[in-house]
Amino acid sequence: MDRIISIILLFSTICVSSINSQGRVTLEDMMGQMKSIYPVSFVYDSSIKLNIPYSGKKPSMVSLENSLETIFSNTGIKWEINGDYVILKRLSSYTLSGYIYQENGETVINATVWDITSNTGTLTNEHGFYSLTLNEGKHKIRFSHISCGEQTEDITLKGNKSQNIYLKADYRINEVVVTADLNSPIYTTQTGKVSLTAKDFVNGNNFMSSPDVVKKLQSLSGVASGTELISGLYVHGGGNDENLFLLDGTPLYQVNHAGGLFSAFNTDIVKNIDFYKSGFPARYGGRLSSVVDIRTNDGNMKEYHGSFTLGLLEGRIQFEGPIVKDRTSFNVAMRRTWIDLLISHNEYKQKGQDKYKICLPRHQCKSYSHIF
Repeated sequence: MDRIISIILLFSTICVSSINSQGRVTLEDMMGQMKSIYPVSFVYDSSIKLNIPYSGKKPSMVSLENSLETIFSNTGIKWEINGDYVILKRLSSYTLSGYIYQENGETVINATVWDITSNTGTLTNEHGFYSLTLNEGKHKIRFSHISCGEQTEDITLKGNKSQNIYLKADYRINEVVVTADLNSPIYTTQTGKVSLTAKDFVNGNNFMSSPDVVKKLQSLSGVASGTELISGLYVHGGGNDENLFLLDGTPLYQVNHAGGLFSAFNTDIVKNIDFYKSGFPARYGGRLSSVVDIRTNDGNMKEYHGSFTLGLLEGRIQFEGPIVKDRTSFNVAMRRTWIDLLISHNEYKQKGQDKYKICLPRHQCKSYSHIF
C-alpha cells in the first residue's frame, strides 16, 4: 500500500518538483525520482553528464529494471544492478561498415543506411561503401535505394562489424495517376498562345450576365476591352478589326450582339479556345493582332442531358444527346436577351425605307434606320 501511494505521489509531483532552474526535466531529475521509490543508489564516473534534458517516456515503475531501461534508452549510458547499487557506464561506440550490392553484384551508389533505433544514418559513397558509428547494443538498420529495393536487418554491436548487403528490387506500389494540362505553356514551344476550356468560363466572374468568350479574353494580359462593358478586343495595341475569329474553322466577321453588350458565342457549347496573341501558325493565314480559334462540343453520344440558365440580362438553354447511339449526336444551344423588355420599338415605313422608333421608358422616342 505504501508503495502504491509513493507511485501516485511521484506522478503528481513529477511536473513540479523535477523541473530544474531552467524549466526542463533532466536525466538527473529522473534518477532522483527513481531513488525516492526504489532503495538504490547510483554509482557513476564524474565524466558522465547527467544534467542533459530528458525527452523520453515516463517510466511505468512496474519494476526497477523496466524503469531503468526506459530512462536510459538512447542516452549512450548503460546500467548494471549490483545489490543496492545501480552502476552507470558510458556505452562504447563501434563502427558498422560494408558494401551494398544489387542482385547482379553491382555496387549501389547513394544507398541509404538508416538506424531506426537511434535515428541516425548515412549514404554509400561512389564505391557503394558505407560506414556508420553507433553505440554498442541492439540496432535495427534499414538499407534502401529507390531503384534497388529495401532491406531491414537486426544487428547487435559488441565491437566493430562489417556486413555486406544485397538489395532486391521488390518494390510494389499501387497505381499512380498523374494529371497535367497538355495545353500548358510549359509543354509547348508555341509562343503567345493561351488555351481555355469550358471550366475556365464556369470559374470566372461575370457582371450582370452569363459567361462570355470575348470578355474572358479581355481579362488576359496584353488585351484591352476599349469601351467598358463592350465586347471589344484590342490586342497589343492593335485595332478591334484586326482579329480573326474562327468557329469550328469558319471565319466570323461579326462577333457582337446588342451593340457589343453580348458576344456571338454561347459558352454552353464551347469545348476549347486557342487564343494566339503572337506567332500565329501559317494555317490561319495572316492577321495583325490575334487569332481566336473556337471549337464546340460535338454532343453526348451516350445519353441525353441539358442545362438551363437564367441571368439578369439573358436566358440560355442547351440540350444534347445521341441521334444514333455511339455513332452520331446533336448539340443545340439557344440564348435570348431581355433587352426588349426594357425598351419598346415600333416599326414604320417612310419614303420606302425601313425606320425603327425606339422609346425608352420615361424618355423621348428616337428613330433609327438600322438596329444591330
